[in-house]
Amino acid sequence: MLFHEKFKLSHLTEDGRNAVSNFNHALLQLEQDDHNVPKIHIHKALAYHALFTRSGDQDDIDNAIDSASQAVSLSSDTDQSKLMKLNVLAGMHHARYEGFEKLADVDQAIECLRRAESLISVTHPSLPQILSNLGTTYECRFERLGDKQDIDLAIEYASRALSLVDEDSPRLPARLNSLGIPYTSRYKAFGNRSDVESAINLLGRALLLTPENHPERPSQLCCLGNCFEYRFEKDGTASDSDRALELFSQAVDQVSIEDPYRGHLLNNLGNSYSSRFNHFGNALEIEKAIEYLSLAVSLTHNSHSSKPFRLTNLAAAFVARFKKMGRVSDLNAAIDCASNALAQTPGTHSTKPMRFHSLGNTYHLRFERFGDPTDIQHAIEYFNQAVNSIGGSPTEKAIQLSSLGNSYEALFKYSRQIPDIDVAINHLGKAVQLLSEGDQYLPGVLYNLGSALHSRFQRLNELSDIDKAIDSLHRAVTLTPENHLDKLQRLKVLSICCFARFESLRDLKDIDKSIEFGEQAICMLSNTNTSDVSIRDSLGNAYRVRFDVTKRASDINTAIHIQTDGLSLAPGDHVARPALINNLANSYQSRFIERNTISDIDKCIDYRRQALELAKEQADRPALYLNLGSAYEHRFLATSMISDIQEAIKYFHTSSISSSGHPRLRLKAARKCGRLSFQHEQPLALEAYKVLMELVPQVIWIGASLDHRYQQINLLEDVAVESAMVAISLGDHNLALEWLEEGRSIVWSQMLHIRSPLDSLRLVDEMLAEELEHTARELSSAQRLWTSDASLNVPISEESSQQQRSQAVRWDELLSKARQIPGFEYFLKPKKAAEIMKSATSTTIVVINVHYFRCDALILTPGCTAIKHIPLPLLSFESCIDIKTSQLHLIRGTDTDLDLRTLDRISRRPFFHPDDSVEDKFQTQLEVEFEVLLGSLWTNIVEPVLDFLGYKVSGISMTERKYIETKYKDPKSPEELPRVTWCATGPLAFAPIHAAGLYSKESPRTFDFIISSYTPTLGSLLNEHTSSMPKPSIVAIGQAATSGQSPLPGTIDELDEIEKASQKFLGPSGLPRIASHRQPICKRLPPPRRRAEPVGH
Repeated sequence: MLFHEKFKLSHLTEDGRNAVSNFNHALLQLEQDDHNVPKIHIHKALAYHALFTRSGDQDDIDNAIDSASQAVSLSSDTDQSKLMKLNVLAGMHHARYEGFEKLADVDQAIECLRRAESLISVTHPSLPQILSNLGTTYECRFERLGDKQDIDLAIEYASRALSLVDEDSPRLPARLNSLGIPYTSRYKAFGNRSDVESAINLLGRALLLTPENHPERPSQLCCLGNCFEYRFEKDGTASDSDRALELFSQAVDQVSIEDPYRGHLLNNLGNSYSSRFNHFGNALEIEKAIEYLSLAVSLTHNSHSSKPFRLTNLAAAFVARFKKMGRVSDLNAAIDCASNALAQTPGTHSTKPMRFHSLGNTYHLRFERFGDPTDIQHAIEYFNQAVNSIGGSPTEKAIQLSSLGNSYEALFKYSRQIPDIDVAINHLGKAVQLLSEGDQYLPGVLYNLGSALHSRFQRLNELSDIDKAIDSLHRAVTLTPENHLDKLQRLKVLSICCFARFESLRDLKDIDKSIEFGEQAICMLSNTNTSDVSIRDSLGNAYRVRFDVTKRASDINTAIHIQTDGLSLAPGDHVARPALINNLANSYQSRFIERNTISDIDKCIDYRRQALELAKEQADRPALYLNLGSAYEHRFLATSMISDIQEAIKYFHTSSISSSGHPRLRLKAARKCGRLSFQHEQPLALEAYKVLMELVPQVIWIGASLDHRYQQINLLEDVAVESAMVAISLGDHNLALEWLEEGRSIVWSQMLHIRSPLDSLRLVDEMLAEELEHTARELSSAQRLWTSDASLNVPISEESSQQQRSQAVRWDELLSKARQIPGFEYFLKPKKAAEIMKSATSTTIVVINVHYFRCDALILTPGCTAIKHIPLPLLSFESCIDIKTSQLHLIRGTDTDLDLRTLDRISRRPFFHPDDSVEDKFQTQLEVEFEVLLGSLWTNIVEPVLDFLGYKVSGISMTERKYIETKYKDPKSPEELPRVTWCATGPLAFAPIHAAGLYSKESPRTFDFIISSYTPTLGSLLNEHTSSMPKPSIVAIGQAATSGQSPLPGTIDELDEIEKASQKFLGPSGLPRIASHRQPICKRLPPPRRRAEPVGH
């Protein structure tokens, strides 16, 4: 006993071991049934427990529990001291649970205390202590399992214990403290403000009743400080943080340097400074946080159960300072701390998931800093282990899922693989569902979800994604305390998302909201003394774009003012400075376009030249060349100085041939270069359109989703038609044919879901195709386009720039390799005219190009070596649109304006008016309109083409026409009619050219002179092998009624007429009638390599 008492005073391990040895010696001297044995066992247990509090050695607490269990088992229920022994044993289990988190210990502690409660009378003086300890133990189990019933029971037992204590009792402060702690835990978990107010009231009273030198006072100060700290983390009230720091500091001051509790108090003080820094961003506070947390770690023995916990907190502080100051040494220190914390945490410990999480977070940050993909893979691996670990509260699971989602989003930005961003959004959505509305982590998780949805919107352009992103970010901003540092970033990204939705929908409400949130972010910049130039730049861009729509002068002036301020805050070597200068130039250009003040466009050109000089990264320069060319183009429109248009063409051309530029950006530059060169008779026109058409397959096929390809079809048709028009105008008919064929081939491949060139290559060389696709994604994802949502405050390393240049070279090498494979000589580039002309083997092909500048026909005849050209001066783009509109009206019986792709898919069923009384009148109107349409096609297209081909249509006499009709209606020689295959573009793509003619009088019609066919592309005729057909055949398919549709009158009669006519050359058997099902019909079709001519309505 003497050594035990000495140990309590000296805290020397040697004295503790001597005490245990004396107790063991005493037990050996006594008989097992001696009444002193239980007493000695309990003292031995207390000695081991005292040793454990110093050493953290599990053997000590295990021995303590064994001794206390012996004491309890040797005591009868009538023994008054058994209550004390059960209470001590419960305390030992509780201590082992806190050290090693074996859930069985907390259950054992509850069982011991419940047994003690059952043995004690309601008047026993120890009842309050038993009830208080029961409350504490239930609170511990709640912290582990999160079961609300446990925390409610904890409060219930602590309340009963308090009710049994007199106001003047010296035990009152302890009972008040025991009730305040579970109220604090319930507030932390569920956010009910009345709980934290109750906790502060109870713990404050306990502190007032406790003398200054009382040994429990530091613990009480710490508990009360926790209340203010938790409320600060939820509400962000600075006074709560001030009070927490004051209480934690007092607690530290009231314990000696040797006291083992000092490490715990220093840890809380350091965490409080760290939390305050995360809210307000004061660099001095993160320095203090690291100082105190480092002290806490240094005071904690490696074997102590709290060491991993304190290492994790120190790692988080290093991470916070790294984010603020960018010191790589802090990031490395964080990785070391997190790695040591994980290594020192037992495999089954409930905090193991958070250790994985902490280490994963540091690797994620290192990936963002250096871009090494192995780091993000490590991060995902650790986050996955955290998520898949058993146990943890819903809040902890949500934090782990959120971090895992963030890492998948980071991986997506690197890989450009859609499944990565889908997984990210899935994890983040689950995280949001796990958090209650009042949870302090909910705003951050909502922000992460909004950011991921925005990333997917940028890739896929799905409006539902940007809508959900804005909803999530708006909730995040609303739930974030006004003075919280994170609110700045959340407002910034919310503003960017509203801007993005405006660019898609052009709804002014979105740009107004973008500006509103941007202005709030600017106000926070002033309040926090933060210099984030990208926020000012984004807001300036928003004002400029709104000016472009509303022409409100104050908007463009504000844009220039804000962007000028932002530029002044960026040091000369700031990585974002070229972008800031460029965007300021954009605003000056917008004001010039509206006001035509030459000084504005002069400033624009000057700024863009500065941006180009500063932009060191090769990837930035193509966009800057494009923008500088645009500025010169605008100044030319005002001054008509030929030198300006020459400069514009020069910079557009330079942008278009820059291999490191984004293909879409280069395509835009090439088109501008070609148009200006053609319009102003400059020599680069054909070269520019060659570049343009070489870029088209990259934009359409490589690295683009199917939806994106469909969106590009109209653009592609316009580009091909325009390019062909320029080539025809400049006399290069071969190029015109090649470009038209390239455009039509891609359009029809998309419409008919034909395999892409990359898919075809994959069948031959899968590795080459995969590497091409990967390289394309790398080039695409690396581009920093000068847009309002560019991230301007993240440096791009020289390594990244070099890697991008390397990828551009690699792309060219891979293309060359693919084109060496037989059959892939024209991979991602147009077929040569000589190859295309082989399609005219047994038919004359007429390719019609329709452009608003001019319309033309290119003619290929069998065996031709040169392409013939016919201008179509009577045909205009506007007349073709009229033809298309009339055709749609005739097909649908309405004036609905449908595009060409829709025309290809809509029902070909004729329109029948539902009211029979007006049907005849309506039908007459349709016939008149149809005659006008067919007459226009004849006069503007067919007649000049047939004249050119020598079919002698113009000036034909009625006698000659009757002769032709008689001759060519002879069923014995239909093959004598010449064959012409039409291939039309734009609004004429589906025009009924075969039926063109002047039907209002006895005049020529197309089918009097030729047999017409159609082909969407000339390439589809290249593989056709003609063979002799001694006897033609017909498959006539009639569908008089379709389920769910109105009947089609006259179908059966039409089949009867076809059968009668066919008997003259098919023989008396005519057309056999078969069931109208897919398989029997397919059997009637000609075999492969035989020609089939489909003719339908």
